Amino acid sequence: MSRFQHVAAKLLLPVCALCLLGLDFGRAQDAGSSPAKQGGTVASSVNIEVDGQVLAVHMAGGDVAEALKVAGVELGEEDECSPALSEAIAPNMMITVRRVCTRTVVQQEPIRARTRVVPTRRLRAGITYIKQHPEDGLKELTYRVTWRDGKVAARELLGAQVIRPVKDKLILVGGESQKLPSRGGYFTGRRVMKMVATGYPAMVTGTGRTYLGLKAERGIVAVDPRVIPLGARVHVEGYGEALAADIGSAIKGNRIDLCFPTHREASRYGRKVVTVRILTP
Repeated sequence: MSRFQHVAAKLLLPVCALCLLGLDFGRAQDAGSSPAKQGGTVASSVNIEVDGQVLAVHMAGGDVAEALKVAGVELGEEDECSPALSEAIAPNMMITVRRVCTRTVVQQEPIRARTRVVPTRRLRAGITYIKQHPEDGLKELTYRVTWRDGKVAARELLGAQVIRPVKDKLILVGGESQKLPSRGGYFTGRRVMKMVATGYPAMVTGTGRTYLGLKAERGIVAVDPRVIPLGARVHVEGYGEALAADIGSAIKGNRIDLCFPTHREASRYGRKVVTVRILTP
């Protein structure tokens, strides 16, 4: 080889190497930009939403069941899957798995005792007697509860059974309720007195119940039991017939508190001196 040929070979060698490298680089770019293939088939991207996370897998065909298997997701007997397990894989498919669990749950709940007021002729008018003290009962309830992804989705009552019967508070009140004449007429009162009357709202206690356990509403009055017996029927001037079924720390002596449905009505009534008649059968 002549000197000229030797120099030319040295100059051309780097150029040829760059050409070869450029050819390989171009092929690598083309391979990177093409879709992923599995066994010569283009793979589809599939997302699986399960247990609070999203899993991504690539599938070259198959169905939803195969995708779950590839992702390592196992289904329980009650678990729900959408789309169906037999549905074919499609590009960018979203598979949703819901964990479902159904169990029978047994729980106990109290049966709250109530208060019953019963008139009787065996006691003198205006006299009250607690014949039976209250005692809450107990019942057992059986439910079928279904959870979906950790949250209660359905609750069905299957049955209920009383374990301990409830005992209501039973108050006997002497005499029987007597309605006043609708027009004119007269009062057959055993006792008539002047009293200081004020108004109080039904929900002043927060429970809406009186000392005797009755619902606080118009027609209920609070009294001093030493003056007017609890359970007695009374007639209050300007208010009407009422039942003495409540007490109060400020109700002492010849004072009477009249129940009204709202604060506004109670405030509007104010404070008055009225005639109160204790009714007799």
